[in-house]
Order: sequence, then structure tokens, then C-alpha cells
Amino acid sequence: MESLHIEFVTDGWWLVLVLAAAVGAALWYYAVHRALVSGWARIVLVVLRSLGIGLLAAVLFQPVVRFFSSREEPPRVAVVVDNSASMRIRDGRFDRSRIVRRALEQIADAFPSSAVVPLRFGRTAELLPVFALDSFRLDENATDLEAPFDFLAHRRGDNIQAVVLVTDGAYNSGAMPLYAAEDFGKPIFSVGVGDTAGIADIAVVSLVTNERGFKDVGIPVQVSFTADGISGEATLVLLDGGNEVARQRIQLAPTQRFYRHVFEYTPRNEGTRKLTARIEPVNGEYTTINNTMSEFVRVLPNERRVVLIAGAPSPDVAFISQLIGSDPSIRLRTFIQKFGAEFYGAAPTEADLRGAESIVLVGFPIASSSDALVALIADVAKRGKPILLVASQALDPRKLAVLDPVLPFSVERWNAAEMQVTCHLTERGSLHALMQPSEDRAPASDAWNDLPPIFRPEAFVIPKPGAEVLATIKVGTTSLDEPLIVARASGERRSVAILGYGLYRWKLLGEGIERVRGKQTHSPIGAFLSNSLRWLSSDENSKKVRIRTSKRHYISGEPVEFIADVQDDALRPIDDATVTVSVRSSQRQFELVLQPTGNGRYIAALQSLAGGDYSFVGRAQRSSQVLGTDEGRFTVGERSLEYQDLRKNAQLLRILAERTGGEVIDADQLDAHRLWQRIEKLPGFRPRVVTGTRTLAIWNSWLMLALAIAAFAAEWYLRKRLGLV
Repeated sequence: MESLHIEFVTDGWWLVLVLAAAVGAALWYYAVHRALVSGWARIVLVVLRSLGIGLLAAVLFQPVVRFFSSREEPPRVAVVVDNSASMRIRDGRFDRSRIVRRALEQIADAFPSSAVVPLRFGRTAELLPVFALDSFRLDENATDLEAPFDFLAHRRGDNIQAVVLVTDGAYNSGAMPLYAAEDFGKPIFSVGVGDTAGIADIAVVSLVTNERGFKDVGIPVQVSFTADGISGEATLVLLDGGNEVARQRIQLAPTQRFYRHVFEYTPRNEGTRKLTARIEPVNGEYTTINNTMSEFVRVLPNERRVVLIAGAPSPDVAFISQLIGSDPSIRLRTFIQKFGAEFYGAAPTEADLRGAESIVLVGFPIASSSDALVALIADVAKRGKPILLVASQALDPRKLAVLDPVLPFSVERWNAAEMQVTCHLTERGSLHALMQPSEDRAPASDAWNDLPPIFRPEAFVIPKPGAEVLATIKVGTTSLDEPLIVARASGERRSVAILGYGLYRWKLLGEGIERVRGKQTHSPIGAFLSNSLRWLSSDENSKKVRIRTSKRHYISGEPVEFIADVQDDALRPIDDATVTVSVRSSQRQFELVLQPTGNGRYIAALQSLAGGDYSFVGRAQRSSQVLGTDEGRFTVGERSLEYQDLRKNAQLLRILAERTGGEVIDADQLDAHRLWQRIEKLPGFRPRVVTGTRTLAIWNSWLMLALAIAAFAAEWYLRKRLGLV
């Protein structure tokens, strides 16, 4: 039903008066000239002029036409069917696929087809054009029970007043569905499929371990599994790739369902390792698909490489080398400059610098240091290699200026003259991880502020933006706001500087005096060096090109999404790079090109990869320049989430029904005709009237102006033909 209303910005009687005046003026004008115009022509001219003036007057009053419509919308019921693979298993008493089909046949027979809104869901919810049994294949590999309620919440226009939910209630994706169901606010009739009794089956439910480990260093691997209706003994095996690394026999008790075991795994190879927990098949279990679970561990080299470059032999070089070398996990390579630009032994190469975890500069560079070597150190550091600088009296400020972009300070003036200073920890330094002693629980300031004096050049330096001054100097009893220890983390670059020398005095003099007094103390410098080397190398974002998959494990048929982030040396996003990824499995190899989405991010997706283990190597380049590479691994379809728990979740189905005013029904006992009668009696299950309004602002239409101009033009043409112009 539709009605029409015309409205004006003012009272419509004013428009009537204006129109009457326009018609009267036209009649009067042509009545005065009636001797020149015949009767029929006078009538036409009056009509044309009245029409033109009337249309223009109508525009001034802003007429608006409103169309009002209303229709009656019948109530409907959403039939939501779980389309996941768990709906077709045969559990203790039921063949679920047969029960589902019988239930859907009953619903199709008892419910009016015009009242049914059919949906199926698995990983997502999907509206079906018709309620057909062939549309429910029961083959999806995940169940998101929240998805259908979110979907229905956005279809309020369908007048859905009830939901019939056909499912086993077991969800393994998405959030808890209860909250979405309550927000939807309509009664839910849960048609439960399956048996609440446990199926005779064993399933690995979790594998928890460290994301990263070190070669030849043990890490714990915790495996949890469930056993329903199985007794006797089960064998749990841990594999690294395809090689068995451990096994454990576990006695299964009839009264126990959940089991947990922790393996000690010691990786023997570097790289990304795939750990798999597997329970060997047991007689009587329903399926072995859920007997395995995998996780990836990134194994780092246990040997940390550190390069120390010194401008000359000194007690500090020997002292720092001894402290760093005392850590068995560090392989220290020391390069000490002698006369001219020569070194004792070989000079450091580009391979030495790039292969190091960190670079320690002790009194380097000096005036005779090679310009090429200093430039090489600066270039490597600009690309993310962390620097620890220890000053000396012979440090050359001109050569040091080459390293300025990668240091935590800038030199304003550098004088070789030295002064004796003591360390004074700043408030920020007393809390910083670098300054914490490892052996003493006393405040860090107590350990540092009591150290004996060392030497410092008479230099004036300015900490760079983002740098933290961890310690300043004291000359005698006077505290000066001049930095002694500075640290800076700026994007991919990290650096630490000690603007003093004679550090050996902190250990020899400090510990010696205390030990003479009978106290067992530990100088904080050892802990500081250890903390610094770990802090310098701990930046996981040092790579300018990072390529990864959205997750490590994919379900068969699920799209595999690759994500790349590309930046330049200044950490600015690069949007014009070419990012390619080479994907390899045991059976095939192929490449794909990632597409830019802005802000340095590139994305691509692969559809329907076959099940198995995959590795990938990605590369980003601009023109012929390679910006960086990255690699990783992922798995597709190794196991289905649908086999983690094979029991009907009767408790969830009951809560969904109770909280929304619906009812719980066992699918094998479904009476669809009675269910439809129950739905028809719901208080809200009635037609609703839907009204709509459509507005047309005719005053703002070009047609009004065109008609007015056409009327005036026709009048002028006719007057000219009659000789009145």
C-alpha cells in the first residue's frame, strides 16, 4: 500500500494565492490586447504565461513529494546446519550423517518453505538460496559456532523470529557462541546430533614448547592428550622432522581422561625445526587422524660470534677480552691494531663483521686506522649490526665522525687531555637492564657509585634523540651532567658507548679493596658487558625484510596468506619493491608475487594447497638491488580440528536454548511438526508491518526549470508569429 503527500516550506494557501495572481495578471494583460489576439490564441498565451509564472513561484515555495509505503512481512525461522566433518562420523550409538539427513527431511516437510531461511556454517556462515539437502555436504574442517549468529544479526530485515540449530555443539574456531546468540535475541531450538558419551579414541590436544631454542641446549616439550574408552598402554613419540628423538610409554587408566608428559628436547641442528608429537595407534580407537600434532621451533646457533677491534694493545683490551671470553657460549675474535694500519695477525674482513652478533670497539678508531675499515664498520652497523664502543685517550675524533650515524652520541668537541672521574648512575640507569648486577641483590646504584675512578677524555658530547644516559661523571665530589655510559635503540640499530677507559680498575681496585676487607664482592662491569651483548643482539626487528605466513598450521583447503614488510635503512616503508616467495614441498615447487597494499606491506594468498609440510624463501628487491630475504615453514592439512573432540557438547546446546527461551531436542527424537507448532506459538512469531518513506524534492529538479523556460519560450514564439513582438 502506497500513499502520496505534497508538502511546502510554507502554508500551501500562499502558493494558491500566488498562482491565482499569476493567472489573473495573464488574463488582464491579454484582455487589454484582445483586439490584436483572437480568442483561441489568447487562451493559449494565458495558459503558457500562467504556467511559466506558476512553475517559478512553486520553486520558491520548495514543494516536496513524499511517498509512504507499508507492507506486511511474515515471520520466518532460520534453519542453521552445522556443515563440518564431525557431523558425519559414527560415534558410540549414532551415524551422525544419517541422523542429520533425516532431521533435515523432517524440517523440509513440516516447515513452510516460504518461512525458512536456510544457512550452513563451518569456518564461516553462508546463506543458501533454497533449503536443499544436497547443499549440506558435511565436509568442512573447522566449526565456528559464533559465525551464524553474527551473520543473522546483520539480517534484521528478514523478520527472523526463531533459530533451529542442527549441530553437535563442538566448535573449534571463533569465540564462545553464547554471547553472540544472546545479542541476537531470538529463541534457539538446539537440535543436538551425536552422543555425549566418549568415543573410544585417543587425541593429542596440545604441544607446547619454546618458540626459540639454541643448538645443543635442551628445551622442554609438553604434550597433552586425551583418552576416552581406551585402557592399557599408549606410546607417545616425539619426532624432529621425520626422526624420532624420544618416546615414552604411558599407562592409561579407565577413570582418567587427560594426560600430560614433558620431553626434554635437545636440538642438534640450526634453523626452523618441526617437532611432532605422535601417539602410536591403539587397538579399538575410532580414528588415528588426531594422534599427531606439530609445532615449529626456531633453533639459533649456540655459539654467539663477537668481534672485538682495538686501536692498540691495552689493559682494557685484555680485561674486556677476558670477561667476554669467559662466557662459553661466545666465540670471540680479537683484532688488535699495531703500527700504522696493520694488525697483529689478519685484519678484520667484511665476512668477519657480517657474521658477528655484535662488534666491540675498544679505543678504535685511532688516527692511523684504515679509512676503508672504518667505513666498512659504519656500513655494516647501518644495516643493523650493534656496536659497543669503549673510549681511549688515542681515539681519533675525525675517524669517529664516520661512525657518528650508528653511535648513541654526537661529538661536539674532543680533547685528548684526560681527567679522573667516578661513575654516578642516573635515575634511568638504576632501572635499566644493562646496569643490573648479576650476583648482588643490592640496588644497582650502590654497586656502580662505589666504583674506583677511571679516566675520561675532556670531550663534550651530545646524546642523540632516543638515547638514554645511564651514568654521568663525578670529578671529586662534584657531579657533572656529562655522560659516561650511553645506550640507544633506534629502530633496527642498537648501540652502547662507555666514554671512559681504564675499566680494569673497576675490577682490580674495586674488588681488591673489598676482598682485603674480607668481603666477597663482584664488580658490575662483568654483568654489564654480558647484559650489553645480549641487549644489543636482542632486536628481533633488525631485518628490513620480514616475510611470514599468517599462521604456522593451516587446515586443508584453507587459504595460506603470505605477509611481507619491507623497509629501507632508515626504517621507512618501501612501496615500490618486488617481493617474490618461492614455496617448496616434497612434491612441488612454485613461486608467487606479493602485491603491495601500502605502507611497505605486501600480501598474497594461495588457495587449496595439498596437505603436507612447506618451506618458503622470500626476496624483496628494487630494480636490480636486493633489499633482503627471509624464510620460514608452515604445514597444511596435517590434521583436522574436527577430530579434537568427537563428543556432542550437550551442555552448550542446553545453555543456548535456556538463555534464549528456546528448547533442546535430540536429533534422533526430533518431531518437526511439533517443533513448528511450538515455534508458531512464540509471542514474537507474527507478521510485522514494515513502512518506508521516499522523498522527492521536486523544487530542486531541473525538470521544473525546464518546463518554465519551455512555457515562456512557447509564449514568445507564438507572440512573434502573431505580430505582438
